[in-house]
Amino acid sequence: MKSFIGILFISFLASGTTHAQEAPLFHSSFEEQAFASGDPIQILLASDDQVDHNKYSAYRDEIEQLVLKLKNKHRGDKSIALIEKAFYYTHRKSLDWYENYVTLSDLLQDGKYDCLTGTALYAIILSELGVDYSIYEFDFHVFLVASVNGDSVLLESTDPYYGFVKRSDEISEHINQYLTGEVSPQNSNVPVGSNGHQYSSHINNRITLNELAGLQYFNLAINAFNQGEVELASSLLNKANLLYPSQRIKEIQKVFANR
Repeated sequence: MKSFIGILFISFLASGTTHAQEAPLFHSSFEEQAFASGDPIQILLASDDQVDHNKYSAYRDEIEQLVLKLKNKHRGDKSIALIEKAFYYTHRKSLDWYENYVTLSDLLQDGKYDCLTGTALYAIILSELGVDYSIYEFDFHVFLVASVNGDSVLLESTDPYYGFVKRSDEISEHINQYLTGEVSPQNSNVPVGSNGHQYSSHINNRITLNELAGLQYFNLAINAFNQGEVELASSLLNKANLLYPSQRIKEIQKVFANR
């Protein structure tokens, strides 16, 4: 049995030597249109095969209402106070419980989230508020750092109580823990598997929201493979590679090809 570190620690179930058959790349015309549009929000939502134009519009309206409430409270002021309000208000209203392998639509529909989808929602909200941010990708985790008026704050979506970090020394310490491996899967707040595959090098990237959408497809591919859905896993991983042709994804593509 092998296991692989994605955004989460992930255990692949043992499988035979059957190779994945060629599968259609897109599961719907809506998903194909999302990729053609290049809109990361549409792509994140289109990964769920139950999302069509109507559901997409409803989810976008939900996000817009959330952003409008935040804007009304601060009247166009971009400040640390606005980001803090956005963090706690969004967590209270939208992020109910942590669950592996969820999508942004799961978050908006049922309140289920993980570090990736929680970070995606915060990134979307900050974009709508006109706040700059950077998404940090590590071996098994993602979070973002927002910047306004020369100050930075870290938003850790998996920590509803202490996930808003504004002291610069604490931000640096938080980042360095992932850079140096001080935060291991056993003591982080990310659910883990066992016997993790080591990538050829530690992952430490700043990524875009489009690339984060690619990592969502990557996680879905891992989950499909775990469930024995090799053909679906291959299709999902191909879409992940289109959005974010990273070393992480290419390494797992080789694994899929050799199964």
